[in-house]
Amino acid sequence: PIGTGPFVFKAWEKNGNIVLDSNYKYWGDIPKVNKVIFKTIPNSNERMRQLKSGEILIVDDLNADEIAQLQDNEDIVLMRRTFFNIGYLAMNMNDPNLKIRFVRRAIAYLIDKKKMLEVAFDDSAKIASTFIPPVLWGYNETIDSTSYDVGYAEFLLDNIGLSNGFKVRLLVMDEPRNYFPKPLELAEYIKESLAAANIEVTIDVRPWEEVVHAGQNGDYDMILAGWNGDVADPDNFLYTFFSSDNSKKGIISNYSFYNNSQVDSLLTLARQATDKSFRISLYREIQKIIYTDAPAIPLVHTIPTIGINESVRNYTTNINCIEPLNNVDIVKE
Repeated sequence: PIGTGPFVFKAWEKNGNIVLDSNYKYWGDIPKVNKVIFKTIPNSNERMRQLKSGEILIVDDLNADEIAQLQDNEDIVLMRRTFFNIGYLAMNMNDPNLKIRFVRRAIAYLIDKKKMLEVAFDDSAKIASTFIPPVLWGYNETIDSTSYDVGYAEFLLDNIGLSNGFKVRLLVMDEPRNYFPKPLELAEYIKESLAAANIEVTIDVRPWEEVVHAGQNGDYDMILAGWNGDVADPDNFLYTFFSSDNSKKGIISNYSFYNNSQVDSLLTLARQATDKSFRISLYREIQKIIYTDAPAIPLVHTIPTIGINESVRNYTTNINCIEPLNNVDIVKE
């Protein structure tokens, strides 16, 4: 904001536009455009109208319906980033039932992830088996968490005296995120899936801001959570989700309140180590432990889609969504 980048802060209207002016004193490549305006447009129809008319030139995080509208539009280029996010179901281990590992494992077996994709995602989504995206080093490809077995889930619950089930409250946002393009449909699918083993799910739908606040304070039994990676390092995912350091109310990102001393030790060691091969071995081991403990269930990786007016030149995507705009130009033929 103070002028060290290619653009400098000009104005910010709450729930409105953010305006950046070109910084002609920038030490690097001087921007090719005079300013950049970031607009917040909550209504999808209005967003599509402005993109098609050229009032706005780039739209991020298109949903499936918006993508379908733009498929045959010669004035709009569709560009995709790679899988670098995770959508997952976290279970609050402060709950007397969810603190039992066999219960969490049973819930994992109750979710048919292949059918889940059909219900709540499009063909660009990929089933998640661990909490690290497959494109990132340290990913453990030997883990397969796609098993679907209602009978085995019932067996696990029967063995601990919960064959009659129990009740849980599932917190879900009321608007799409790029890792959950249809959050309400996904929540309903999870509710139906868990009902097969007499687990009664109450869906608690709230605005995004309230979900963030409730999430950071542990106000839920289960929560549909997600993360867009911003650093290409496994620590950015595994430490964020599963370190006990991140389970303090008010700043929670460990939504499961997971506290495993072995995982904490391995995460700390991996943060201190400088040898990449050694770090890879640590992160692969951490993923195995988390798979066994199942404090949360990895659901999906999605590919964010961007709609770009054909007049835009030199816009390039980045794995962590940090994309420089100083080389972007507008060429109208």
